[in-house]
Amino acid sequence: MNYNSLRVQIQNYSNRTDQFFIDQIPDFINQGVNRIYSEAKSIGFETVLNANLVINNPLLAKPADWKETVSFSIIDDRLNPAPTSFLLLRSLEFCRSYWPKSVLTGTPEFYANALEYNNFFFAPTPDYAYP
Repeated sequence: MNYNSLRVQIQNYSNRTDQFFIDQIPDFINQGVNRIYSEAKSIGFETVLNANLVINNPLLAKPADWKETVSFSIIDDRLNPAPTSFLLLRSLEFCRSYWPKSVLTGTPEFYANALEYNNFFFAPTPDYAYP
């Protein structure tokens, strides 16, 4: 496929032959290229970090080169098969309101950015060193 065949395919797919539409096809292609560039710019730059939560501690230090969290999951490897749970990002206020007594523990459901974004905060406080 080349540029000209893409123009023809867009015109055939849309089933439009009016000149105004045909004149807009290059703009459609440019918008598609720009979207691909903007969405693909981070491909290959994501880092997967494996660590264990700390029992009875609602905080976990972020890596020194941390930029952004894409997702956060924990695995309960005490069970067979070990289920994976994805934690939901919430505000620190929500997490503290949801789990006000951090001395009580449970399986974390939520995480937040805490202490000037240097740590993750978990609610409930981990009852196990979940990987």
